[in-house]
Amino acid sequence: MGAFTVLVKLAGAAKVVVSAHLFGAGDALDAFLIAFVIPSFLGDVLAGSLLASVIPTLIEVREKQGEQAAHQLYSSILIAALTMLLTVAIVAALASGMIVHLLGSGFSAEKARLTQMLFLSMTPVIPLSGISMTWRAVLNSKEKFAAAAGVPVMTPLISIALLVAAGHALGVFSLAFGATLGTLTEVGFLAAALRMHGIRMAPVRPRWSQPVRQVLTQYTPMAVGSIMLSGSNMIDQTMAAMLAAGSVSALNFGTRVTGVLVAVGPTALSTAILPRFSRMTALDDWPGLRRAVKRYALLSLALSIPITALCMYFSEPIVKIIFQRGAFRMSDTHLVARVQFWSLLLVPISMLLALVVRLVSSLKANDLLLRMAVLSMAANVTLDYVLMRRMGVAGIALATPLVALLSLMFLSYLLSRRVKMPVSAAY
Repeated sequence: MGAFTVLVKLAGAAKVVVSAHLFGAGDALDAFLIAFVIPSFLGDVLAGSLLASVIPTLIEVREKQGEQAAHQLYSSILIAALTMLLTVAIVAALASGMIVHLLGSGFSAEKARLTQMLFLSMTPVIPLSGISMTWRAVLNSKEKFAAAAGVPVMTPLISIALLVAAGHALGVFSLAFGATLGTLTEVGFLAAALRMHGIRMAPVRPRWSQPVRQVLTQYTPMAVGSIMLSGSNMIDQTMAAMLAAGSVSALNFGTRVTGVLVAVGPTALSTAILPRFSRMTALDDWPGLRRAVKRYALLSLALSIPITALCMYFSEPIVKIIFQRGAFRMSDTHLVARVQFWSLLLVPISMLLALVVRLVSSLKANDLLLRMAVLSMAANVTLDYVLMRRMGVAGIALATPLVALLSLMFLSYLLSRRVKMPVSAAY
């Protein structure tokens, strides 16, 4: 998971470097980033919630009822997810003007029109994400992580190809077309991976069974909570749009290194451990689960803290090496390095938060995530507003790790109360 995630993030970083060279930290890239927030937010959150909701129940059904029952569950979830996300995509497209007006409140009329056109060209990403995430859940439930982890490299690679071949002709639309075509290509590669591993792909007639109800019971609070948690990115970029021109781009550039580290560490770890945690809970292996959580937590901190400190110390040289060329000026480097410095504090906190969130999902206690999300969203808005008034766009970057720390503490408290009785009974 970590190795393939590094590859995907390196490709994503290369796309950002090429984008910075062509567009700098200006209005065109600001428009794309705000437009991309909408489909990526809806696709990643609504579809992404399927992973944590489906995998525990899918593993439990496969272990206790067999492959046929597991395929029936997969079919029902795939059809329901695709129907839901198609509806969401249509509604979002119809309301795109209003959405862009809310997210880009500081944009000029011309910049807002460009943002809306970019968003409409990326609308297919939303339903395609539903297929992609469902197939990834099936692969991950069988601990076939390579394809699910490596396939996302297609989107940045295709985007880079379009930027190089037609970046000057298409302008920022090359990024939008790359996102849509890349997601479609990912779906194709996942289909090939399912066939290669001998996994049935064609759905059967859906059935409203108890496992389906269990998934939906876990999905609803997970999705709502994820909307609120992932909405922090939307809130951050909306707040940045209220600041000087280029602030949205600076926030995006300044959080790229952090995004790579979070993906390589917390995201990869959480994806890999969810099937294992889910199998332990299905078998009532409470002592093993408790030992695993402690072991992963200590190892995560031992690895992440030194790496984070090193990256913070060399923040400005890192930005110079990665971004400072073409339209990206020295003044942009100073601002982005400051944003990056504070953003990096998120890495070790995210390692622990990822463990706790996956533990919650494996215990089928996703309702706790909704309660955490309410607190996190309120804290995010408050800290963004307070800190950006004092520190500008760097304050928005600092708010993110502070919110994550608060979320970790609150969710750990809720989880300790929820599992205290069964864990103590296991001992």
